[in-house]
Amino acid sequence: MGDVNQDLNDELNIVYRYLLKQGIAHVDAEDIVQETAVVTGTPEELQRFRKLDFIRASVLGVTIDKY
Repeated sequence: MGDVNQDLNDELNIVYRYLLKQGIAHVDAEDIVQETAVVTGTPEELQRFRKLDFIRASVLGVTIDKY
């Protein structure tokens, strides 16, 4: 897995360059904000989020306690 901060910087730079290409010239890189949320629950509990249009990516994983 890569450096999360670098990955975020790379993604924000992509958004910034896209906005500039669209003619939105008055955007500073600092004006771009990424809003994220981590939602946990069982697969059944998370089903209600499946069709929401603002969900861009999701990952179903497992977290365990080390004994």
